[in-house]
Amino acid sequence: MRKYYAETLGTFALVFMGTGAIIVDSLTEGLVTHPGIALTFGLVVLAAVYSLGGVSGAHINPAVTLGFWLARRFEGKHVVPYVLAQCLGALAASGLLRILFPDHATLGGTLPAGSAWQSFLLEVILTWFLMFVVLGLSTGAKEKGMMAGVAVGAVVALEAMFAGPISGASMNPARSLGPALASGTLGSLWIYLVAPPLGAALAVVSHNLLGENVMEQNSSAGKRNVLILCTGNSCRSQMAEGLWRQLGNGQWQVASAGSQPAGYVHPQAIAVMQEIGVDLQAHRSQHVNEHAGEAFDLVVTVCDQAREACPVFPGAVKLLHWPFDDPAKFTGSDEEVLAEFRRVRDEIRVKISDFLNTSGD
Repeated sequence: MRKYYAETLGTFALVFMGTGAIIVDSLTEGLVTHPGIALTFGLVVLAAVYSLGGVSGAHINPAVTLGFWLARRFEGKHVVPYVLAQCLGALAASGLLRILFPDHATLGGTLPAGSAWQSFLLEVILTWFLMFVVLGLSTGAKEKGMMAGVAVGAVVALEAMFAGPISGASMNPARSLGPALASGTLGSLWIYLVAPPLGAALAVVSHNLLGENVMEQNSSAGKRNVLILCTGNSCRSQMAEGLWRQLGNGQWQVASAGSQPAGYVHPQAIAVMQEIGVDLQAHRSQHVNEHAGEAFDLVVTVCDQAREACPVFPGAVKLLHWPFDDPAKFTGSDEEVLAEFRRVRDEIRVKISDFLNTSGD
């Protein structure tokens, strides 16, 4: 439920502040200015990426959610709840703006300045570029990270700056749905409900055509960078970090982190790793945000919760999900618990070894 609540809040902020800027601009004879409106939309998106990215991915856009699903980075069971949450946030924002500005005709809605098909094609292209950038920066379906927030917010502002006067530069069905329903201006709504999802789908195709070659280009420059994520960064990801260093033959820079760090490395993890000559005693449990802004060639999630909370990392070109049992949850005698840690350690070692052998390292 936290993810859906975050999407509702984020979309509410986007529609309330973005369309609110349009309303205020029209009521103050252009005091906000068109560049000011474009920057408002871009800055709200930037803020949402930073504040909500770690919770829901800060999609705040049904077209982006659809794009992540088509790219197989987002589970299908969450698509409808995300879209409903986004639409709810947009409707709530436009409803509040209707109360604040009851005489405004459009409430900042998106309307084509020219022909319907001109705006339709423009919205397809705008959303294609936005989604293409998001896919290029992201790992999984999450949007959080220093460069990701700046880049996505800048794209939204850029596209609103030059295309806003023609199509409204919606790129977002929810952003157009809220004002249209609250103001009753539904004639052109179909453009903004259909074109952005189509653009997002085309972006997935474009990104997939480039994706196979990106890792080869990056890896030729030297060592590859891998980040291993789990929830607490105390057991599985710590063991995986140590094993990757041991097996990587100096070809990898390795780090690990957690979405909810436990604050310590599990003693049993340290013990079973010492048995195979890997010392974790100097390791510490880190939050994934400590790596915000860093570029990774590969991000590996080793538990389902970390996969859901996986943020965006600039330059990351591949995401792998290797779920392992959490040995810290095993109950039994000390020896039985230690045996469970060994079992998970050995499964991780086999998985990493197989990957490195297959990838040529």
